[in-house]
Amino acid sequence: MPHEATEPVFSSRLYHDCGARWVGDGLADYAGYIVSGQFSTAVQQAWLKRRLRAIEKLTEQGKKSYNLPQEFQAFRRVQILFIRLGCQESPMPVMVAGYAVSLAIWLDLVDKHSEDVIRKFWQELQQIRRPSNRDIFRILGVLTGEDIEARITHVDLQHAAEVLRRHLH
Repeated sequence: MPHEATEPVFSSRLYHDCGARWVGDGLADYAGYIVSGQFSTAVQQAWLKRRLRAIEKLTEQGKKSYNLPQEFQAFRRVQILFIRLGCQESPMPVMVAGYAVSLAIWLDLVDKHSEDVIRKFWQELQQIRRPSNRDIFRILGVLTGEDIEARITHVDLQHAAEVLRRHLH
């Protein structure tokens, strides 16, 4: 799966900051979305529908927003064990929705600013030895002109669902 193939690249750079999981898993999901679409639109769409359903489950329970750095925290893999290393663990439905919300953020950024925003973001991030969420917010803020911290810490779940729906055919 493309997600699993790309995530180690992101996690090795970012997961020292518990709140940066949304970047690694979001970009890995974005890569999975792109690659799966090149091979099978049906697979891509089925996968996207599952991501959408994860968000819908939260909204059906009355949840309106999602704080990615707090609710979707990182963990590290050491050999075959997963270690939390001081990061918080969310309830399973909230954690699963984090993949979908992260993907929606990256799809929306690409929709608004082109895929070039990812390339430029990653280039800038490489200049920082141990990038934190603050660095991520700053870089993306400069690239997009948006208040990324506010957007990431208060993700509107209805908007995230709409972004995923836009990509369904």
